Amino acid sequence: SAVVVTTPQQVSIIDVRKELNFCKKVGLHVLGVVENMSGLQLRLPAVRFLVPCSITNDGASEQEDVTERVHAMLSKELGPSAAQQLLLCSDVFDDGTAAGGGTSGVKRMCDEMGVSLLGKVPLDPALGLAAEQGRSVYTAAPGSSTAKPVCLAALNAVVKSIVQALKELPAADAMQQ
Repeated sequence: SAVVVTTPQQVSIIDVRKELNFCKKVGLHVLGVVENMSGLQLRLPAVRFLVPCSITNDGASEQEDVTERVHAMLSKELGPSAAQQLLLCSDVFDDGTAAGGGTSGVKRMCDEMGVSLLGKVPLDPALGLAAEQGRSVYTAAPGSSTAKPVCLAALNAVVKSIVQALKELPAADAMQQ
């Protein structure tokens, strides 16, 4: 069986359509598709807030860092604990939702191709850092805070979806996998 991974970018979705057609042509069962880099998610403490102040004579831009002020305002409004857990979410890529009547391009492609969308994994700097350090994202970094990486819930959901899809395979197919 295969699990196919894509990003929300249209060029990636086009490639994945070709991969899914290839799998169908050669008789390779596809468990589903995972959307990687599905937006950026960061906890508030990892975010800096900058205000453009002026343009200098040499053309360089100067920015004022207002991070502490913003964190203080949010802590006052929400409470310190809630503010620390606050997530900044941003769509990094145009996922085709606007063109698809509210359905993302990856979800629409999965529906059209008759495959399951196994989950969406957001960009999370903690995942990249873990890879660079040669460790699992499930293993805490030495000296790190107690906050778990934002992507863990999404990764766990994808694993759960894959396990469920494997359980649903007919016994003969499962033995070949």
